[in-house]
Amino acid sequence: MNKKIILITAIIFSHAVVLILGSYIGVKRTKNEFVAHYISDKYRTMLGQYLAYRNIAMQIRSKKIVLAKCTTNLMASELFDSLRSCMSDNYCSKFIELDIKNSAPEIMNQSHLPFDYISSKNGKKECDGNQKK
Repeated sequence: MNKKIILITAIIFSHAVVLILGSYIGVKRTKNEFVAHYISDKYRTMLGQYLAYRNIAMQIRSKKIVLAKCTTNLMASELFDSLRSCMSDNYCSKFIELDIKNSAPEIMNQSHLPFDYISSKNGKKECDGNQKK
């Protein structure tokens, strides 16, 4: 009888240790992966912004002002569409709605567009050939 109690206690204890240790390791790995994805996404976004601003600066430096203006309008139009899409999604909008109301009310049709919006043509947004001067 004593051996059965000791055996049952040992089995329960070993399972509890494995469960607690597994939970700890799982939480630690999940946190590390979350942080890694956050950092990766953050810096990929920063790289994209850098490349966009760098290209505009290069266009201005080489006196391609019309192309630089088109590039900024093109980027603003793409981001406008993405933010508009977010605002139509209840889950997405709850994270950004207040910021949009305060800093970009045009996305919610509360003011006029402060840039020249470029519409999609055949599923793509692009500067027309006249703006490559």
